[in-house]
Amino acid sequence: MYAVTIFISLNNKRKIPTPKNIVYNKMVNFINKSYLHFVYFSFVTFNIRNTLNHILQIKHNYKKKKIKHIDI
Repeated sequence: MYAVTIFISLNNKRKIPTPKNIVYNKMVNFINKSYLHFVYFSFVTFNIRNTLNHILQIKHNYKKKKIKHIDI
């Protein structure tokens, strides 16, 4: 993440519109967008997984309690 931002900041300092620079700009923009999408997607999936695990844990604990009650 930091490397990508550093690349962008270094590239934005040079404002010479050469074809090579334009291509590089496009590439950096694409990489940055895809990286942000990846980070967002992973964050969302991680949150969903955490919530599901939490629900499963609650169910598991409830079943355990039921079993304990049956044993007693």
